[in-house]
Amino acid sequence: MAGALALVASSALLVVAPTVGADPTPSNASIAATEGQVAAIEAQIEQEQQQLSAQDELYNQANVRLQATQAALVTTNASLAAAASRLAADRRQLTKDALKTYLYDSSSTSIGSVFSSPSPDAGARSTYTQIVVGNVDRDEALVQAGQRRLAATQATLVAQQHDQSVERDQAQQAEAAAQTTANQSQATLDQVKG
Repeated sequence: MAGALALVASSALLVVAPTVGADPTPSNASIAATEGQVAAIEAQIEQEQQQLSAQDELYNQANVRLQATQAALVTTNASLAAAASRLAADRRQLTKDALKTYLYDSSSTSIGSVFSSPSPDAGARSTYTQIVVGNVDRDEALVQAGQRRLAATQATLVAQQHDQSVERDQAQQAEAAAQTTANQSQATLDQVKG
C-alpha cells in the first residue's frame, strides 16, 4: 500500500510539476505547495481505502450471515419434510385404528358375544374397549403433536426466509457502498493522473 501511495504521490508531482519553459528551479513556496497537494491527495486516498476496507468487511460479514441463513433454511426444509411425513404416517395409523375400532367393535360374532350385555366376560370386554379406544386416542395425540411440530417448523421457515431476505439486502447495500467508494478512489486517481 505504501508503494501505491508513493506511485500516486509521484504521479501527483508530475501533474503539478512545472512545465517546459517555466523557471527550472522551483521556489520553496512552490515546492511546499506541491508537497501540500500531494499530502492532501495521499490523505484522501488513505481515507477512501479505509472506507473501502470497512465496507468490504461489512459485505463479507453480510455474505457469511446470508450463507448461514441459507444453510439453516436447508435444514429447516428437511425438518419440515420429515414432520410432514411423520404426520402423514400418524394420520394413516389413526385412520386404520379408527376403522378397526368401527369394524371390530361388534361385527364379529366371537367379539360380539364378548360385548353382549349378559356376557360373563365383562373384564374381557372392558380390556378390549380400553385397547381399541387407547389406540385411537394415542394415534389422535400423535397426529396433534405432528401438527404442532409442523406448524412450529413452518414458523421457523418463515422467520428464516425473512432473515435471508434481510441478509441479502444488507449484502447488496454493502456491495453498492463499496463500489461507490471504489469509484470515488478511481476518480481521485484519474484526477491525479490528469
